[in-house]
Amino acid sequence: MASKTGYLEDSPAFDQHEGAQDFTDALVDGMERTENREALRRALNKLPDDERRIVDILFLKPMKLKDISQTLGVSNSTVCKKREKALNKLKKLMTTNE
Repeated sequence: MASKTGYLEDSPAFDQHEGAQDFTDALVDGMERTENREALRRALNKLPDDERRIVDILFLKPMKLKDISQTLGVSNSTVCKKREKALNKLKKLMTTNE
């Protein structure tokens, strides 16, 4: 209920601003996640197809290394090298916001 002044800020409910702050924090976090997701999508699109495919398999369809190498028809060593190369490129792209 509002006070005699009629201002919402004077009401006891408004004193529970923690809920409003939680909502604001959640909204900001959601916006940041959306921005990060978009930045990641742009960065992934800049990777060569073979590296992007390995990242896709590693994170979207978790598989064991030997299964990835069999699926792609390459050695375990090649998968490891391409994974490291792709992740380093993604890190650079994400930190420089290219």
